[in-house]
Amino acid sequence: MHADLSMASTVRTNEDQLLRLLNDDILHIIFETLRPQEGLRGLSTTCKWVRCACMSVLFRKCGMKSCRLDCELENPRPVFLPQSLWPFVRVLNLCGHFSRNDLPWHRTDVPPRFDPEWGPYCALRLTSAQNLGRFVKEALISMPYLRDVNLFMPTTYPGNLWEPRDIPGVSWYLLAAILSAPRLRHIAIIGTLLHPADDLLDDYALPKLAPLTSFRYMDPEESQTAELRYGLTLRSDTAPLHAMRLWEWPRLRVLELRGERPLPRPQASAFPLVEVLWRMPHLRSLSLYFAEPEGSLPPPPIWPADRRDVEDRHDHPVYVWRDLEELTVTHPNPDDEFYAHLPAVMKRLTLRCWPRYYKHNTLLDKFKRMVGVNWVSPPLHEAGMLSILRKSSMPYLTCLEVEYCADGGDDVFRHIGSSFPYLEILRVHRYRAAREHKSPVTDIAQALAPLSRLRLLMLHLDFPDLPDVGDVAYGRRLAGVIPPERCRQIEMSFSTIVSTADIFAKILSPALEHICFLVPLALQSRQWRTFRVTHEGHVGITEFLNPVRTGMEILGFSTEHDD
Repeated sequence: MHADLSMASTVRTNEDQLLRLLNDDILHIIFETLRPQEGLRGLSTTCKWVRCACMSVLFRKCGMKSCRLDCELENPRPVFLPQSLWPFVRVLNLCGHFSRNDLPWHRTDVPPRFDPEWGPYCALRLTSAQNLGRFVKEALISMPYLRDVNLFMPTTYPGNLWEPRDIPGVSWYLLAAILSAPRLRHIAIIGTLLHPADDLLDDYALPKLAPLTSFRYMDPEESQTAELRYGLTLRSDTAPLHAMRLWEWPRLRVLELRGERPLPRPQASAFPLVEVLWRMPHLRSLSLYFAEPEGSLPPPPIWPADRRDVEDRHDHPVYVWRDLEELTVTHPNPDDEFYAHLPAVMKRLTLRCWPRYYKHNTLLDKFKRMVGVNWVSPPLHEAGMLSILRKSSMPYLTCLEVEYCADGGDDVFRHIGSSFPYLEILRVHRYRAAREHKSPVTDIAQALAPLSRLRLLMLHLDFPDLPDVGDVAYGRRLAGVIPPERCRQIEMSFSTIVSTADIFAKILSPALEHICFLVPLALQSRQWRTFRVTHEGHVGITEFLNPVRTGMEILGFSTEHDD
């Protein structure tokens, strides 16, 4: 038995020595491979040397909940990450409102500091916020490799998912502490900033801020965005556009604005958005997700045609946007001069409604009305969309998405097929004209036949036999069964989709890999019907992919929900 133990000890020693022979780069690759599968945690417990070697990967991203950080009167030093881990933290995720949950909230119209009942609570909350801010500032300054901080604030009470908070947001003292971290480069704030009850002291001085390269401030529902470099993502209702048009943004690469279209403020002069954009000469990605409030139509152009003062200075470098590669505009205006100045290097263009036009006939519209949100999303007519696409030359475009209402023809598809030879991804929401009882499927396929590089085609052709969105949603989820007549309608519409997929597969280029058709059933787990395209000789053959087995994404686009 002693011999067996000795042999086992020798084997472990030899394996440990072999692992030590690997250089740091190879070890790092091994640790990174094991981390997503949660295998790194088990490896880290094998011996002290391995534990020390994988610390930088194991604790690179850490998170804390506000309930662990909130200051209590008897505990001025809140619970935080162990100090031994601070040298390894690069990404810190903070979740919660960072407030005294044991104190009641002020719920009257009287300012809290002047309310004799709520005044003491406000004083305690302010003291706690100051203590917490000082502690977090000291901790973050002591993290030498901290680069990213993500601050997520729920919009509901922890104990009641349906009751909204009366006073959301985080204290300014905590936000100032985060922004004071000297090595911070990226910050994302998901939720609402600041407690209205938090008052800054008169002698409070703004700290020296970190040199950020990206800043994201978004609603929780809109938090899924791509990683940004030198980027700025803001909610439209809080974006200081009047001030931004006075500042220079020479290093900004990504700009994204989301929310309801900002209307001119009282006693403030209206100005076009181009006055902000011409301060950003090196933009590579511009996304304008503006919902249209009732009474705001038609949407204003980014660059009005009558702004001759901008046109006269167009030969200046700041007006060219030579680096712009990606553009997303909701509810575009056909008279907008901005599209005539897009560079030839454009790779991705999206012109759509937000929310989607058909979603105004679903439960989404009812929910919006219940909470007082009155948005409209009229799609652009075919002539208007065609006018925009013809304004600029974008021969290297690889991804195009448009949403419009047809005038009875297929002119938009013909222009796409002849103008974008490098197109690989095409997404089109085409709504039938009033007197159009059948979609011109064959004509559309023939118009797209010249696209020899097209790999993914995602279409909503608004087939006449598509089931009603509201009725199917009610029958499927709320009542528990689908009425028999709706079942027959779903089967009939699926037959139409299958035959349409066969037509496109036979006519389009052999480069085509997938065809997706939208079936916009509310609350449906997968709204896109996806077909894989294979070729035998010169004939394309389609294979329907089972929704349960279909992957979440194809070439970066979801095959589940229509955004």
